[in-house]
Amino acid sequence: IFEQDVIDMLRILPDFSIPFQKFIPSYHHHFGYQCKVQTYGFSRLIDLLEELSHVVKV
Repeated sequence: IFEQDVIDMLRILPDFSIPFQKFIPSYHHHFGYQCKVQTYGFSRLIDLLEELSHVVKV
């Protein structure tokens, strides 16, 4: 689910890109709920995004 959320959010952004520090607030604004990395078994956003290296480049 998170992978598809990331794709959906990036799809509408210029150059499919967002500054790292704006990811969490943009995610919350786009979907209306918080991105809780702990839900996916991680304690840091960077670790979660690196797990999706086939989708995003950090």
